[in-house]
Amino acid sequence: AILTELVARLRETAPQPRRSIHPLAIAGSFAGILRDRRFYPPFLLLVCGQIGILAWVSNSAFTLVRGLGVSTPDYGWMFALVMLGQISGAWLSSRLVMRLGMGALMRAGAALALGSGLLAALFAWSGVAHWTAVVLPFMVFLAGTALITSNAPATALSPFAATAGAASSLLGALAFVCGALVSSLLGAAFDGSARPLATAAALA
Repeated sequence: AILTELVARLRETAPQPRRSIHPLAIAGSFAGILRDRRFYPPFLLLVCGQIGILAWVSNSAFTLVRGLGVSTPDYGWMFALVMLGQISGAWLSSRLVMRLGMGALMRAGAALALGSGLLAALFAWSGVAHWTAVVLPFMVFLAGTALITSNAPATALSPFAATAGAASSLLGALAFVCGALVSSLLGAAFDGSARPLATAAALA
């Protein structure tokens, strides 16, 4: 009875111009967003961070357990350690964003991700086959991506108040598609070492 009442009497509250779910209207919103240059810097930064995160999530077990011989229980602790880096980055972002601004935090996150990604690649290509050469750089890498992923979406969406829902869905879908493609490529490229995973992080 309550559901029937809701369906019968609860009206749409969004303004009329924002109600259309016609595919052509949605495509038009997407096209308008993609034509705006302001969308791309935070979007590309988010994509790069997402690629690094999904590379770790999808490939770290192969790298550490099958490649470096880490036990499954130990891998669980190592994964948690890297996630602690991401949690720390998100916590730091929430404390500093009002003081430093989203742009400064995104630049800091990009610098951390770049430095730690390059360090992981240097270790991997130098033949350092120890779990710390993977886990510690990725702990810093995910701390850096947390500074990006907590600020880039808001920055990317801010010019699109009238189409924020479309911009948000486009942002998330494109970022995850790129991350999924990289994850698939890493699975195919796995060679028993940390080189594919570390190289993906450095390139991202």
